[in-house]
Amino acid sequence: MRVKVGVMRAGRNARLLLFITVIIVIAVFLSTFVFTGCGKRAMARELLKEKLEDSADLSSSTQAGSSEDKVESSSSSATASNSSEDEKIEMEDSGSSEDEIESEDDGLEENSDITAEDNSGEDNGAEDSEESGETVEVEESDEINARFAANIPFVRAECGNIIGGIAYTDPVIYPGDNGSGNLEVRGFISFDISELAGSQIESAKITGDADRVSGTPFEAYGPLIIKAVYWGARALQPADFNLDGIEITNNSAKNFGKSPAVLKDDLQNVVNSGINRYQLCFYFEMPQADGDGQADSISYFLEDIVLTVIYSK
Repeated sequence: MRVKVGVMRAGRNARLLLFITVIIVIAVFLSTFVFTGCGKRAMARELLKEKLEDSADLSSSTQAGSSEDKVESSSSSATASNSSEDEKIEMEDSGSSEDEIESEDDGLEENSDITAEDNSGEDNGAEDSEESGETVEVEESDEINARFAANIPFVRAECGNIIGGIAYTDPVIYPGDNGSGNLEVRGFISFDISELAGSQIESAKITGDADRVSGTPFEAYGPLIIKAVYWGARALQPADFNLDGIEITNNSAKNFGKSPAVLKDDLQNVVNSGINRYQLCFYFEMPQADGDGQADSISYFLEDIVLTVIYSK
């Protein structure tokens, strides 16, 4: 009898221990599930928050908020189910929320593209307006005559020096005397003014930057004279030494920059006559060379004599 009672007590104790063990296992499982579910919900919330911060669209943020509620409700309902089904449901919920977030991002990108296209259209319109304004300005300039500034090109083959009855085509002119031969040297330069045809000359300037000065030409012969002459679109000939013309200016220093009214007026007369050359002679007034046996001259490379003209058409 005592043995039977002891066996019964042992059975009850075993069942009680089993029951307690089951409760502990269930409690551990539920706590683990709750913590795991909360962690997943926290991750989902964080992801939604980041997406919402990147979005500038208010309606998209509202949709993201509703997606967050769906994630929370799905996670809460999953708590009442068994473990395997709960995990499956949570995975599906997470996948659906990510799909919703991706769809929201796609919508945002489409809206951004539309906005960019609208802005692009506005920019193109602005550019078109500016272009049309420039076109109007050009047309108005044409109506009131556009102004131009140009350095007139020289024609090398038509430039040079005449010394003792011989004409030389040279890249340098050196008016004065030639020293040992005691012969006068006159330099000539020819400018191509064909681009000025039909123009109104507003101003003209002749400048020169000397390469070197030999001897004392200014002391011996006075100022350097620049005279407008004409021999045509051809090389120099000896007879061109004494061509008649109009004195444009004179200078007593090796470098010069002059814009006398006579230069502008004479150039305008040549343009009006339809002539496409403007030609100058550089020389000193010297009945005869000083006979000192050394050169008294000033040298200019053709590139260093510049005729600058401002004109309108």
